[in-house]
Amino acid sequence: MDEAKQNLKGSPSRDTFKFMHKKLSRRLYGCDLDYICVDKYPYRIVCFYDYKSQYEAITFSEVIAFNVLKDLVPVFIVRSRNPETGPFVIFKYEGGDPSPEPPTYSLTLLRQCETWVDFQQWEEQIRLESKIISQALNGKT
Repeated sequence: MDEAKQNLKGSPSRDTFKFMHKKLSRRLYGCDLDYICVDKYPYRIVCFYDYKSQYEAITFSEVIAFNVLKDLVPVFIVRSRNPETGPFVIFKYEGGDPSPEPPTYSLTLLRQCETWVDFQQWEEQIRLESKIISQALNGKT
């Protein structure tokens, strides 16, 4: 990744688009993902992250999206009080029901990463496991 991409913090135009979309009909539900981990060799999506503050709930539209996405690759919910320093509590999204108000869902606690360095080590392990699974499914060892 080049330095310009590495220093990119966010897109005001994307945030404006999402904000303006919310002003459309209330029936046009949606949600966004916070991060999609991809690998270059082999090309694939490794997992999805959704960042939540410590006690923030998962919305009904997220339950719908995560139910579909978890069948492709793992969906992880990353919780923290401080996204700059951590600690980060990582959960695996197992499934949910968007029908009740509020929606119900199941999370499995995986790990607490105290720092970004710890988070990087965990993510590197997830990427390695994903690569091994991908190679096994494609008949490569």
